[in-house]
Amino acid sequence: MRHTFSRLVTTTVLLLSLGACGTGSTEPDDDSTPGAASLALGKEGKASVAIGGTTTVPVSVDRSGGFTGAITIAFTGLPTGVTASNLTIPSGQGSASVLLTAAASAPRTPVAVSVGVTGTGAGIATTGQVFLTLSVRNP
Repeated sequence: MRHTFSRLVTTTVLLLSLGACGTGSTEPDDDSTPGAASLALGKEGKASVAIGGTTTVPVSVDRSGGFTGAITIAFTGLPTGVTASNLTIPSGQGSASVLLTAAASAPRTPVAVSVGVTGTGAGIATTGQVFLTLSVRNP
């Protein structure tokens, strides 16, 4: 019995020692997940703009993971002569529209081009990228 008692005391001391050591991690114990946002483009992800004209493209955002902040939208790969207005979707708002403008000197695109649309914001882990199929046509 003395031998069993000795094992029990040794096991208890060992377990208490391990518990006091913790995991050795210096990271905070919170399991907070970074926020995220996903984008969607209205008009079925397609747009057309006339040379020398403008068109609006609705952009909506779905925030998750506790993220509620503003999201800045950026367009990449726009055809020559086409520009996009600056767009930030404010906190608490789920959508807004961007204005695409084709200069009078913009060449017509013989086929629709794929334009990347990305959203960024403070505290977002990921936003992903969506694509807009854009055509520049004669007026």
